[in-house]
Amino acid sequence: MDGKNISRPIIKNINPDNVAVGVFALTSEISGKISQNELRKKAVELSHILQEINGVANIEISGGERKSLNITVDAEKLKNRNLTIVDIKNAVQGNNGRALLGNIKDGTHQHQIEIDAGVMNDEQAKKIILGNGITLGEVATVEDGYLEKVSNTSFYSENSGKISDAVFISLAKRKGVNTDFVMTQAQEKFQKFLDSEFGGEISGTLVRNNAKIANDSISGLGVNLIQSILIVSIVLYLFLGARSAFLVAIAIPTTLLFVFFVGYISGQSINKITLFALILSLGLLVDSATVVVENINRHLQEFNNDNNNDNDGRDKSTPLQKNNTIKDIIIVSVNEVGIGLFLSTLTSVIVFLPMAHLSGMMGAYMGPLAFFVPLSLILALIIAYVITPFLSYLVFKNKIDHAREDCGRNKSTPLLSSFLQIIQKKYAILIRKILENSKTQKIILFGAFGTLFLTFSFIFLELVHFQMLPKSDNESFWVTLDFPEGTDEPVTQNLAEKITAEISKKTPDIEHIQIFSGTAPVVDFNGLFREFSQRGGSHQASLLVSLSDDRKFSSEKNATHVRKVIKNFQKISVGNANLRSLQTKDFIFRVVENPPGPPVQATFVAKIKGQNSEAQKLVLQKLQKIVEKTSGIVDIDSSQEEKYPKTVFKIDSEKAKQKGLINKDIYDALSLSFAPQKIGEFHPENSQELAFVELKTENSARDEISDFSEIFLRNTRGEMIPLSSVLKTEEKKSRPSLFRDTHISTQYITAEMENRSIIYAVRDIIFAIFNSENSGLTVESFSLYSIDV
Repeated sequence: MDGKNISRPIIKNINPDNVAVGVFALTSEISGKISQNELRKKAVELSHILQEINGVANIEISGGERKSLNITVDAEKLKNRNLTIVDIKNAVQGNNGRALLGNIKDGTHQHQIEIDAGVMNDEQAKKIILGNGITLGEVATVEDGYLEKVSNTSFYSENSGKISDAVFISLAKRKGVNTDFVMTQAQEKFQKFLDSEFGGEISGTLVRNNAKIANDSISGLGVNLIQSILIVSIVLYLFLGARSAFLVAIAIPTTLLFVFFVGYISGQSINKITLFALILSLGLLVDSATVVVENINRHLQEFNNDNNNDNDGRDKSTPLQKNNTIKDIIIVSVNEVGIGLFLSTLTSVIVFLPMAHLSGMMGAYMGPLAFFVPLSLILALIIAYVITPFLSYLVFKNKIDHAREDCGRNKSTPLLSSFLQIIQKKYAILIRKILENSKTQKIILFGAFGTLFLTFSFIFLELVHFQMLPKSDNESFWVTLDFPEGTDEPVTQNLAEKITAEISKKTPDIEHIQIFSGTAPVVDFNGLFREFSQRGGSHQASLLVSLSDDRKFSSEKNATHVRKVIKNFQKISVGNANLRSLQTKDFIFRVVENPPGPPVQATFVAKIKGQNSEAQKLVLQKLQKIVEKTSGIVDIDSSQEEKYPKTVFKIDSEKAKQKGLINKDIYDALSLSFAPQKIGEFHPENSQELAFVELKTENSARDEISDFSEIFLRNTRGEMIPLSSVLKTEEKKSRPSLFRDTHISTQYITAEMENRSIIYAVRDIIFAIFNSENSGLTVESFSLYSIDV
């Protein structure tokens, strides 16, 4: 068989730039009037229009089936005419193709020769000669149709209140292209296409718009940035006065202006992480300018006090004289704090630089912090050295005699000044008492240590919710459904739509739900790294739940509610005769929210590594029981697959040789009879999408194992031989997928957290593992990252 039963390896580049920035859904306005396959044809037309947008990299269509020339073989007619399904395959492939034969050369010019034997329609295909004057149309039904349906995509909209067959069009942009520009153009073309083509027969919905999400996030962070600047300015005004507050406040937008300029010429982009980095550094940005302005204030105050008291004496540490100008005061003030500011800034920059060396997804995520925070600090220092002293000179020029107004306590805030004076007096009295009483000092020292240990006890008392980053209120979340392996796609689709109906009925904040059964969904950034693109099994369904903009509850609360709805559905289905037959209680579901930080495989991931597969399976089962009993852990799943029945056909090579059959022909006959096969390309007129020739037997001839005993092959002597005479069957179980980590067999347990920190859950699991009586596991050794059992 020359290795044809081994597929080529699939090597895929997981690149965030390949994620769709926009997804459109097409549904029939009147149920059943326009089929899903017809919707796909319209989606193909729309994809060519969207491809004209400058910056669009890739457009994919999900849902519906491609055009195909369907050849459905009648096994009885084949047998009566001494023909086989392999003969049909060879004849169709031999009469359907296009190729360049070469060039004719006359010594001066070349003339290219091409042969075109492509099948254009079903009538041409029916006339293909199979042998002995028998045509394809005599032994098979040939029709212009669509590929056999093996998956389904549907769409629930709150506006329509129903689930409809749908086709999804996703578009990704090229790296460096503005998302907002691409999506604005795409929406205009999409709406124009709907208005001009269908007259209301087809409904179109924009179900994903990353440009809107990005704009909303950036606008929100931008507002937070402005609010932070105002708060800092008000605080500075209260403590330093109007002029000094102005000098420090002006340093903030000036610094940001230079930061954006340097970021622009460095090829950086403005995104959520960029703005987060700037907000994070905002408190540090004003430090340098505040220290410089405050020191200038102090010297101005001392200078005025000395002049008003007619005191020629000067502080020996301050090289100022009575006849010094405002320029001299500013220079002395900046010189005093210059070295300290430089060292302080250098220390802060060094703290953030290691983030630039993070690798993987975390490195890409934290990269803007390593660039923008140090850049902001360095530019803030330069502005404090150069621009702030210059502006101070302009503000205080010829106003030394009035500088008292802008120093220390501002006349416009007498209440604050009085309050601070009271605080200072109380503080001085308290410190004096502490320094004079050794018993009080010991009480404070022991109290500090006691508070420290009390803080540590919060971990064991679970009074602190440990989390790397706070969860954000997102526009959508995923629900994945995994039914027992071997479940047929129609059953999966039926149950997925029942669960969708249950979710939509009991969750008012839902705007729409995308449903993918037996096919991979249109992944988002989160789904890309959770390998949702591999969820194409007939037993798998993926739901993308989108929430309305005016929702009452956050995405986290909605996700928790949906989880309860699905659990209740499982319980109800056990007592429902119609649902019980579909084994709904056996399916595993996960409610997957967008993580606050970089995407991960799951919130909780446990790896079970080992060479002994039986021991590995036993440990996985015991550990999974521990995880299931741990409070706060939900949506538990494992990589261990359930085995379903499998029939293995073994060729008796000796018998096949005696009967004059070739192993390759036996293999081809089985594969063609088992499932529809694409045996070539189909070139119908006016088709805008690649079509195929699909060869298959009737459904009734391949729905039972016994059907394969009716397959016949012609041997080298022209005799029709039943394959059952050279085949042996063995009943086995399906082989599970293999997972490797550092070349070692690995199984995974994954789960999500609900209303509890993962720190406490992991702690409980570790304690449970060490409790050998309950866990059934014996710990041999352990380290910070692993436990050997």
